Amino acid sequence: MTPLYRKLIVLGIVMALVVLTGSVLLAQPDWCVSADGSPVGCAEVTLTPSEATGDFYVDGVLVAPARNVGQLMLAPDVEHIIEIKNIQSTEAGFGTLFNYADVSTTLRVRAGESRTKSIRLVKNYIRGTLNFTCDVKGAVETDVVACRVTIDEVVQPDVPAGQVAPYILDPGDRVVLVEVIGDQASLFDPANKQQTVKVYTGRTTTLRTTFAKKGHLFLALDKPDVVADFYVDGTQVATQVAIFDMWVAPSKNHTAEAKNFSDPAAAGVYTWRDAKLYTYLGTGADKTLTFKLQKRYLKGFLELACDIKNYAGEDARCTVAIDEVPLGDIAAGEKATYTLDPGQHNWQVALAGENAGLWAPADLTKSVTITASATPRKVKATFQKAGHLVANFNQPTVVADFYVNGELVAQQVPSIERWVGAGSYKVEVQNFRDTALPGYHWLLAQNTKSVYLSSGSEKTVTFDLKVDLKAVEQGVNELCITGVGAVETPMYFGGPGPHPIRAYKEGGGVHAWAGSIEAMAKGPFEVTQLVVCIAPEVSFEVERCNYTDGKQAIRYRYAMNARLMASHNGQVIGSTTLYGTEPSYCPWTKTWGQTLTLYGKKVTTQQMLDWLRPWVAP
Repeated sequence: MTPLYRKLIVLGIVMALVVLTGSVLLAQPDWCVSADGSPVGCAEVTLTPSEATGDFYVDGVLVAPARNVGQLMLAPDVEHIIEIKNIQSTEAGFGTLFNYADVSTTLRVRAGESRTKSIRLVKNYIRGTLNFTCDVKGAVETDVVACRVTIDEVVQPDVPAGQVAPYILDPGDRVVLVEVIGDQASLFDPANKQQTVKVYTGRTTTLRTTFAKKGHLFLALDKPDVVADFYVDGTQVATQVAIFDMWVAPSKNHTAEAKNFSDPAAAGVYTWRDAKLYTYLGTGADKTLTFKLQKRYLKGFLELACDIKNYAGEDARCTVAIDEVPLGDIAAGEKATYTLDPGQHNWQVALAGENAGLWAPADLTKSVTITASATPRKVKATFQKAGHLVANFNQPTVVADFYVNGELVAQQVPSIERWVGAGSYKVEVQNFRDTALPGYHWLLAQNTKSVYLSSGSEKTVTFDLKVDLKAVEQGVNELCITGVGAVETPMYFGGPGPHPIRAYKEGGGVHAWAGSIEAMAKGPFEVTQLVVCIAPEVSFEVERCNYTDGKQAIRYRYAMNARLMASHNGQVIGSTTLYGTEPSYCPWTKTWGQTLTLYGKKVTTQQMLDWLRPWVAP
């Protein structure tokens, strides 16, 4: 074969491929042999997809049933009609979602030739697909839940939580009911959901049904031993319990109520007000609501006090009745509380006991309005003694003999206290004295006083004692003579001053320096604490110098003695001798025949003040 001839053959093959679109010329296979040896051509027709099979017909005659690849022997040089009918497939959805229509093509082959042809089948959709997702929110690992799907009243296989299930359905509106099922199904909301879904031929529709885990709501009362009926969102969920828990729809607001309380301690006196709380629970959330209860009183209280004035242990008490019902006794000074229905009530209190006659009135009757409340209405039954007479001194350390209307009632006591009937009384004191300060000079301007007591009144008679200032002054003046203190004056205790002082001459009389000394700490006689007794100033010989004329020069120095005493008791606190300055020394010469006297300066007031200051004005 020449190269040119080979080129012409190749060119012819290429042209055949172009003409026989979709056909390929192959070497004649072994199967392509006619039974009688007559010339034939062959064709191998393949269906796509490979899962499809069909019955192959040639010119109306079935030659290859149920084949994916049809191996056909054909009369050469004749155009044949190739048909594939009754097409089946193992593809998912075949026959339910889609099918394949019959197809046909034409083929012409030459004797001894074999050709291939591929036919791609086109799906003919007869239904649509619904992809369903079982969306269970808030589930934990231990929750056993799934979705049960019913489509047009036909129950489908259960779908696990979180999974997707496809359903092939006839086109049109489909009613889909989804229920949550499983051991924990009751914990999810809603319990079921029904929807109408439109299914389109040849299309996929998605449906996601969501079930959210309910919120876990805990209810409790804040009072022990109390039970109630619980309501959630208007529906009673528990009867006469103290605590309760339940699962409620998630992601919603909820109202919880407690009503119809039972409290063994109430005893009909009170109940508890209905309580209401609001809350929001998210998916799978836990929340505790505690009702803080408030009492609602059904009854009120009366607090009655037995007020027996000036009670001192006598046999007297209050006998009580309310609305003419006896309720027993109340001791003097005590109270009692009574539980009453709201409204007006009459209370009666009468005095009882051996000494009840000391008080007035004998009984009391009054009305009171009671309201239902925890706060009691307080009333007081008050009884006054006939008369309370007290007599005393304005100085607590003074005692005396006391007489009432001429009758001696107490001896050497500081005061008396007597309960007397209404009338006029004369109180008299005699033989008074100060137990703390014997010899104290008291003046009593009036030792008898009159007083009138009405029923239930109290009167105090006070005898006013005043210091005998003349006696005090005399005592202070004479301290430097007698050495006996004036007990009416204050006790000297030292310490920060000033401490009032008086200055006298030894032997009596006011000293010439009194004004300067007393200016250190002034005060009247009755507040005097210190007395300084100053002796007359004297001079004494210090030295005698002799001269040749037989005469002398004599040196003299002044001195003054003083003592400081406490005015209250005459105690000597300090004493001193103050000296004037030294006289001049004897001169070497003097006038012939004369005696020379030399004196120093006298004691000064300032020396005396300086000595006294540590006691008077430290």
